[in-house]
Amino acid sequence: MTARAREHLTSYAMLLPALVLFGVFLFAPLVSAVVTSFPSDSGVGAAEWVGLGNYRRMLDDDAFWRASFNTVLLAVVSVPLALGLGLGIAMLLQGRSVGARCSAPSSSRRSSSRASSWPWPGGSSSTRTSAS
Repeated sequence: MTARAREHLTSYAMLLPALVLFGVFLFAPLVSAVVTSFPSDSGVGAAEWVGLGNYRRMLDDDAFWRASFNTVLLAVVSVPLALGLGLGIAMLLQGRSVGARCSAPSSSRRSSSRASSWPWPGGSSSTRTSAS
């Protein structure tokens, strides 16, 4: 076995636990939900196989379409609104106007000097006052 093949094998061996967990917690419930959607089960007695009948009934239901529309509307309105509001607040906190360039160089020197002068708990600082 070549060194390159050994590296690939090691990489796949390291990925295996994550892929197994991904499969167990994502695909297993997904498959279970699809399988249990085909019978019509009232919870009492044996389930009756209806195949795609549950899906046909769902697509004919006005409440399903209303809920789907509300979900899409919520996503289309709330996501851009939250992003825009967050960006606007961040720009206000940084002291930039709305029309300012977003790619302006940051003042890392100024912020690092603020952080080093902050009186952190447990550390010594010349800004602390004594209680006497």
